[in-house]
Formats: sequence, structure tokens, C-alpha cells
Amino acid sequence: MNPSLLVGGVADLERHKGYGVSTIVDVLYAGRLRQVIEEGGRDNEGKVAEIEFYSCILSSCRPIVEVIQKNLAWQDASAATRRLFKMLRNFMPNDSMRVLLGRVAETPDPWAYLLDQTRAGLSMASNLAIRPRLTTSMMPHYSKIIAKLPSIYTRLSILRPHIPRIIGILDPYLDVVEPHLDRIMERMDRIEPHLPYILLHLDVLAPHCGKLLDYFDVLMPYADDKEKVMANLGSCYTRPGVASLQEIEDCVLSQWTDSDKWDDQPLSNDVEMQKKDQSYLPRLLPYVDFLIPHLEELAPHLQLVHPHLPHILPHMDILLPYILRFVKYPRASANADVLIAYLGWMLYVPVLPRVLNLPLVPRIVSKLSTWLPRWAVRRTLARNLRRDEEEQERRTKRKRIEMPGEEEEQEREQTAKRRK
Repeated sequence: MNPSLLVGGVADLERHKGYGVSTIVDVLYAGRLRQVIEEGGRDNEGKVAEIEFYSCILSSCRPIVEVIQKNLAWQDASAATRRLFKMLRNFMPNDSMRVLLGRVAETPDPWAYLLDQTRAGLSMASNLAIRPRLTTSMMPHYSKIIAKLPSIYTRLSILRPHIPRIIGILDPYLDVVEPHLDRIMERMDRIEPHLPYILLHLDVLAPHCGKLLDYFDVLMPYADDKEKVMANLGSCYTRPGVASLQEIEDCVLSQWTDSDKWDDQPLSNDVEMQKKDQSYLPRLLPYVDFLIPHLEELAPHLQLVHPHLPHILPHMDILLPYILRFVKYPRASANADVLIAYLGWMLYVPVLPRVLNLPLVPRIVSKLSTWLPRWAVRRTLARNLRRDEEEQERRTKRKRIEMPGEEEEQEREQTAKRRK
């Protein structure tokens, strides 16, 4: 029973607070409820049922009632609107509508947010109208896009600069990505900085879309900039004293939780080079097909091994066949840099790495990682890291030099034509 119904017998109780409140009290509370209570010829069960019906209506429409009670103050209207959308989200028939209502409910100013998305949608529509080539490419997928339009609408302001590239990959990948589109839109704030690179490599990433979203929060830091990896997470492993595995994990997790110019799209080679300079993601891409199917087993290790990526990646090809041997030993992941510094040379001795396939060897290596002192190899780790960075820079420069000049010039000419 709604407590507001207790005023049902008091006419004009709230008249001094405004016309809206007095109307509610007089018409619903003091008006109808008094008649129900005093009405003769009816049993009490019927009267109680009608009063409960009014209570349900009032509970469902509470945000609107609060707006009326507060005389439509803008701040109060925003808060009431958020509560209304949050309540309606539970009754929506599909995930796409739930994403839309949930997003609006989480926004401090729902009406400003809806206005921003609407403006972005109108801008996109005008750009598509003057680019028949893009519109024609999108039309075969019209029905699927409309079905997901509520969730897409929540991110129009983010998606707007990427529309040309997105339309270009609709034909081969929409059927694969479409079942996960609502979840993608929910996380688009964090995906967007990496979207140009992701769109270039959907052939590798799209088949694993579901798994990637299941473990989204622990995987996204692997796409962060190199400087962020070293600056934020490295501190968890350089604190004085011997930190327990749980302390290290808590530290890492705490660190983790802390335009319309469509014709000026960056060239694919530019996106590749920029991402290689900024992130470790391009170096992890070749191992996606092996690692993603085993994410359920590897998930507990991801936050522990992440700070050691710069030390592990140079040896990844050799280590890959033995990774699953260590799924039961998270301490080895937490101290991966120490193991590389002391035992990395053994990976390049013929046949010797196969010792890791023997029983008990992974357990012994894990124990050894906690006994070997980190301070003794800090200079070695820093030297190896510099050496690897220099090698990557040389490879990047070599690739830029070897990149076919005619192909690059042709792509730039096409971009200039589209700009005109």
C-alpha cells in the first residue's frame, strides 16, 4: 500500500503547495477514495481491491507525480525522469530498449543527453544524404540496423566520426557482430579510442566477439597505451617489502577502475603505425585465436600478468605452447618478469623448453618465482626492455620505408576526391 493514500480523507491538504498537488489530492485522494470508503452496498474486499489498484497506479507513476508536486522544477524533473526510465527498463521486451532506457537513467541530465544524441543523428542523416555510396551500402542491412536502433542511438555522438568505416564492414561482419551489438553499445565509451584499429582487424576479432565481451573489463587494459601500462600498473610490483599475491591483485584492479569530417578518415597504414607506437595490442593480435578460446582458464591470470607484457612479448612465440600448463599457478604470472630475467635464456636452448611439459615442473617454476629476488635483476629487466623497444622502433621504421609509395598515394587521392 502506498503511504500517500493516507491523505485520502483530507481534502485541500496540499493546496498551498501548488495547483498540481491540490488536483491530485482533491481528485484522486480526497475525491475518489473518500467515496470508496463511504460507499454503501459494497463489501470491504471490493473497496480494498480498488484502493490497492490506485496504490499500484501511484507507485508506477511516482516520478511523474513528483514532477507535478514540485511544480516541474528542471532539476527535479531530471531526477524524476531518470527514475521513470529506470523503472520502465524492467518492462521492456528487448535488450536494445533496455540499453536505451538504462543509459538515459544513468545520465545526470537525461534531456540534454537525448538532445545531443538527436543532434548527432540528424548530422549523420544529412551526411548520408549527400553520400549516396554510403547510403546504398547500408540499405541491405536496414532491417537489422532498425532492430538495434535504440541501443545504437545511445552512442550516436561517439559513432558519428567512424560511420564511413563501419558501413564499409557491414557486409562481411554484421551477421557475426549483430547478436552482441547491444552489449557493444553499452561499453562503447571504452571501446571508442581503439575503434579504428578494431575495425581494421575484425576478421580476427569478430569471431570471438562474445568471449571478448564476457571478459571485457579484464581485457581492455591490454589495449591501453604503453605509457599507461608501465606508469600505473608497474607501481604494484615495485612497492617496498614482499607483497602477497592478493595485495598485488587488489592493487592492479584498483588501478584499472580508476567530428563530422568523414572524408578525413586516417589511412589504414596510419592507424596501424600509430597503434603499434602507442599500444601492445598489435603484438597480441596474432595470438588471439589461441588465447580467446581459453579465456575461462586464463582469466585469473590476466590482471597479474598484464604489467609484465613488455618482458613477455619478445618470447611469446616460444612460450605459447606452455601457457596452459601454468593455469593453476597464478604466482608464476605475478612474477613473470622475474622468471624471464633469470630463466629466459633457457627458452632459446634447443629442446630445453620442452621440460615445461613434464609433471610438477610448472609447480616448481611457480615456487621458484617467489624465491628469486626481483631487486637483483631490475637492471637486467630495464636493459632488456630498452633493447626490445629499440628493435620495435627499427621494425616500424623499416616497414614505413618499405611501404609501397604508389598504393599510399592512390589511397590519399581517393581520400581527396571524397573530401571534394
